Amino acid sequence: MDGNVQTYKGRVVANGFRRINVVDYDDTFSPIAMFKSILVLIAIVAFHDYEIWKMDVKTYFLNGKLEEDVYMTQPEDAILIIGNNIPTLQSIKTWLSSCFSMKDLGETSYILGVKIYRDRSRRLLGLSQSAKEV
Repeated sequence: MDGNVQTYKGRVVANGFRRINVVDYDDTFSPIAMFKSILVLIAIVAFHDYEIWKMDVKTYFLNGKLEEDVYMTQPEDAILIIGNNIPTLQSIKTWLSSCFSMKDLGETSYILGVKIYRDRSRRLLGLSQSAKEV
């Protein structure tokens, strides 16, 4: 890692209220990351003792321009900010807050419903799927 910030574009997939029964009616579509990808990021965080902060986008689905009516349930949208340069991480949070209505959730203790237990002195992260996020 050379310390440069990398950005990626994301795409939102709404709940399919136009589904066809028997064909795709029981499928669930959600704009979340693959859990394996999150585990890789958690391993990198533990190994390098990175910060892992979480922000919530309050109005994520209200910012797009649509020409048709879309009926959907708004999921909880969270952004993970990971790195070791705290001033840079703070500036990213400030920039995001200037672009969108954001809620700063601080150091994350849950990712996708999984509790994170952290022992920074030993560079360990533990995960528990039995814990419930409140």
